Amino acid sequence: MKIREVKQTVLTELTPFAEEYGFKVSKGGFALSSKERNPLTSIYFTYNTWGFEINLFPWVSIDFKEIHEICSLCGFNLNHSAFINLFVLKAINNNGWNPDLKWKMQVSSEDRFILLDGEEWINRFRETMGNLCELAMNYITKISTIESLDNLYNSLPIQKYNPNCSGLDTHCFIGLISARLSNNPKYPLLRDAYSKIVKCEDFRKETKESFWRTLKYLDNM
Repeated sequence: MKIREVKQTVLTELTPFAEEYGFKVSKGGFALSSKERNPLTSIYFTYNTWGFEINLFPWVSIDFKEIHEICSLCGFNLNHSAFINLFVLKAINNNGWNPDLKWKMQVSSEDRFILLDGEEWINRFRETMGNLCELAMNYITKISTIESLDNLYNSLPIQKYNPNCSGLDTHCFIGLISARLSNNPKYPLLRDAYSKIVKCEDFRKETKESFWRTLKYLDNM
């Protein structure tokens, strides 16, 4: 089984959904991406391949131009404003979030489609992905503004593990910037909370320097 053939089959299967909801099919990126650029929303796949098996990981992501521009200006490489594995999102919706969930699902391979050589997998994919696409659209609708991004990250006290970003360092940047841009009345408290985290955590030196630049930039807005 070749990944090229799987990509073609998956994207062909998702093309009617893409056309209905205003996405562009990106074969190179193995993704459906919104025609709207801010926020830019995507449903995409990453994968691992072996000779007899392919693992597909489905994701939804949201990117706000303003967030990325400030991160870039201050030297922080941000992947997404918010993103999540769709199987993890389904598990959170069904049973709630706990910090061990992502790790447990990775270990048990519940965060992916497992496609085996010689298997007629498309019907199973079609049934499951239809539900996951609905979850993705709900996620996109829920996080459609920077104010909603602020709500996603900035509940006090700040949680160390947030399923919508790649780590606590990223959370600090997105949380701080979204709070400032949305004029969150708790911004001074959040500013202090994120500053304390960055001081105490074992982040890379470059990450800490970028955070202090970001802090200064936002203070001068």
